[in-house]
Amino acid sequence: MFDALLEKENNTIGNKIRDARKNNKLNLASFSILLKDYGVEIKPASISAWENNFSVPNAYQFLAVCNALKMTECRDFYLDRELNEEGKQKVDQYIRDLIDSGNYKPEKQEDKMSLDER
Repeated sequence: MFDALLEKENNTIGNKIRDARKNNKLNLASFSILLKDYGVEIKPASISAWENNFSVPNAYQFLAVCNALKMTECRDFYLDRELNEEGKQKVDQYIRDLIDSGNYKPEKQEDKMSLDER
């Protein structure tokens, strides 16, 4: 069962952000610049505050962080404690198989609008 208080005490989000940033070989300043490409203007000191458990990103910042650091839509935030490495590789393979099949693409916005107009 998920325990938000324990996750906060363990600084789960901050540690994951720091680890992913470092794995992408980004310092705080370069990560701050990268986040601007995702619509988030934030100072390096604020990112440091996330990483050191003084604050947390809001939902939109969090999604931008996940995308900027290629965190597979944040799956790493919850799969790390639920699956071992082999299990994560199977999830990744299944995702690739679904994408490669072409059967599960999201509807295009114009297709959605034409259906709504009927």
